[in-house]
Amino acid sequence: MRAIAALLVFLHHFNNDSIAPAASGILQQLHIGVTVFFVLSGFLICFRYYDNVEISGTWFGRYMRNRVARIYPVYLLLTIATFIYAALAHLPDSNPIYGASSHHYSILFLNLTFLKGFSVAHYFTGIAQAWSLTVEECFYFLAPLFFILVRQSRMALFYLPALIITIGFSLVYLSQQFHWPFYEDFTFMLWYTFTGRCCEFFMGIALALIILKKEAGESKWPLFTLSGIVGIIICLAILAQLPPSGLSLFPDGRYSVTGTLANNILLPLAVTLLFYGLLQERSFIRKVLSSKLLVALGRSSYVFYLIHIGFISLFVDHYLSHACSGFLSRIDDSSLGDYVSTTWLYWAILYITLNLISFAIYSLIEEPMNRLLKTGSFNKANK
Repeated sequence: MRAIAALLVFLHHFNNDSIAPAASGILQQLHIGVTVFFVLSGFLICFRYYDNVEISGTWFGRYMRNRVARIYPVYLLLTIATFIYAALAHLPDSNPIYGASSHHYSILFLNLTFLKGFSVAHYFTGIAQAWSLTVEECFYFLAPLFFILVRQSRMALFYLPALIITIGFSLVYLSQQFHWPFYEDFTFMLWYTFTGRCCEFFMGIALALIILKKEAGESKWPLFTLSGIVGIIICLAILAQLPPSGLSLFPDGRYSVTGTLANNILLPLAVTLLFYGLLQERSFIRKVLSSKLLVALGRSSYVFYLIHIGFISLFVDHYLSHACSGFLSRIDDSSLGDYVSTTWLYWAILYITLNLISFAIYSLIEEPMNRLLKTGSFNKANK
């Protein structure tokens, strides 16, 4: 599912005017891959840690070390590389990496500490898509507390998201009153912070609790799997047909009240149904998602997510577009051009190339560093 989520986000970012308007409208909403990541994080962290969470500094330190080992090393490397690229290329302050700021070291600091994700002025700086890591890290930090409260009362699954969203609205109100340099906008809060996206994680937590308590057994009928897929398609259709929101900072229709409810509530419900089906039902879809290829793509999907837009993607796109231009032109001029879209073909080539680079970075850097930080050794046997 990580591989599928990363592919959806890739298609969202590479959507352009060369695609038919109807298809482009759907591709524009494939940011929903981020929701898949968030629900999955809620499920996995709860499934792994709910039964052994402890109120102790030792436990929390070990838990956070494992979380940092998973997320931070390759992010640190790619973020520093991004700012080195920006400096060597003499990019102007108006470049998205700097976010129209002349304080380059301050922007680098905000990126390295994930603080960029709390400000509408900076959340797209550096590695633009890494705003979601701030959301993830907030969840990782608070998850043990959530598990303890849920242990005391399952009602916490309902009152905690309500409380967190209320805190988010309060922070935006105070920020606007006192001109704080973070949480400056209500729509930003709802779409790009943990306080706005917390329901997705809690739905993953609820799913994990169901699976943890459920007796072994599988259904032959993929009712939940298909229901989840239909629900996702319905949410996509809702998001794709919404008129512009009328907001100056966030004009896309998805940022309207209807779009926000569809994306932050209905969509994660559908994703949760799909996950339940994949876990509890035999289906062809589960068999495909369990294939060696998709499992491998899933392992390197974090690196792919970080590099699919950015300076690495720019370099790859630059050289591939030149290398493939003659080949694609010949297809356009031949009879195949009536049946094959060269835009989609080029995207497929770019997607495969970026995945090969991602898997190399995963194998040579991400996974070894993960093992080193967790166990003190690069050796798999000590994992």
